Amino acid sequence: MKPWASLLICVFLPATLAARETVLLKYDDLPKLIQKNSKDVRAAELLMEASAARQGYQARARYPRLDLESGLRGVREIDGSGGRAPFFKLEGSVNLYRGSRDALKDTLQEKETAIRKEETQLVLRNQLSLARALFVKLASIQELKKAWSEAMRIAQEKKKSARMKFKSGVTTNTDLLEFELHESSLKREKRNLDKEEHELSNKLRILVGLADNADISLDRRFPHPPEPKEGKYKLSADAHPAVRRLALQTDQAQTIARSGVSKWAPDVNLFASYEEYLEGDKDVPGSLPRRDFSTGIRVSVPLGDNLTAQNEAFAKGLEASAYELQKQQNARQIEAVYHEHMHDMRVIHELIHSSEEQLQKARKYLKQTSDEYERGVKNGPDVLEASRTLYRTQVENIQLVFDYYLAEVGLTSLTQQ
Repeated sequence: MKPWASLLICVFLPATLAARETVLLKYDDLPKLIQKNSKDVRAAELLMEASAARQGYQARARYPRLDLESGLRGVREIDGSGGRAPFFKLEGSVNLYRGSRDALKDTLQEKETAIRKEETQLVLRNQLSLARALFVKLASIQELKKAWSEAMRIAQEKKKSARMKFKSGVTTNTDLLEFELHESSLKREKRNLDKEEHELSNKLRILVGLADNADISLDRRFPHPPEPKEGKYKLSADAHPAVRRLALQTDQAQTIARSGVSKWAPDVNLFASYEEYLEGDKDVPGSLPRRDFSTGIRVSVPLGDNLTAQNEAFAKGLEASAYELQKQQNARQIEAVYHEHMHDMRVIHELIHSSEEQLQKARKYLKQTSDEYERGVKNGPDVLEASRTLYRTQVENIQLVFDYYLAEVGLTSLTQQ
């Protein structure tokens, strides 16, 4: 390596290493971090705020309307006489009556805002559930790496023992090769664990808004899980945001279906108009520019709009029925998933007890096999199989424990308020 390259490494490598920081991530802080940093949650909040900003149709309908016209207006008699004159017209109007259209719009917009609120809660709940699941999976990888470290330590010890026996002529080179192959297999598994840990850390880091150069340290331990009790996890499917959203959508559609806006409902407006011709009538000598004033009430019946509203009311009646069916189905699915999680936790809890017993036996089996190997009663493959059995049992036990906690994450996502 060239001297200047070595100098650059010496200068910049310590700074690079120092730039990384370790962040203690607390499980109980995940709701606050998701609320603060999740872009999906913030996007849902903005959509809710946008919906709320549209309210006030009825109040805005009372504001006057101003119209200004300007141009040329011509009058031509049958004999061909006449001419054109410039004019301008100013008219103001105030709505007095529009049926219940504006009140209905406000009601529907309020319901739309409530729907957006439930969607925000649903996004928040889903993002939090994802963050908790990533947290648990990351913790499981770290526990698996601890088991791997123990397995590697045992493999290296047994390889050292096999080498000494080989040098002493007590055993053949085959035992040593088998332990070396086992060690290589463990190293490949370590690379897979490191890769999975890196991927999980990146996903969790992005989700909770940590810096890209932050290393995550988890604050929570996952001991032997307690026996699941239904009283701890109380489900109210009707309170779930997904079900509440569908209930609001049903109500919104039913409101339109029951609105009863008559197709003959008129628009009634009070108006005042001022119109002035900027030139007098050229056919009348000495005439002055004409000014017209008018005021009154204008009644119009927007038949097309009202007929459209009638068709929309019928369509919304059908949509309301569809939303109601979806709500019922969604509630049943949530209840089914709830009972599935509870069942899984009970079964896994029993399997963990069995696995812990197997783990104790596997440790005892390895110890006895190792002692007999040292005395020459057992051979290398026997020790190797005993060490593999212990490692597999540890991995199975860790996976069971964290499967339990993942089921608990899913259960919490369904029952949290």
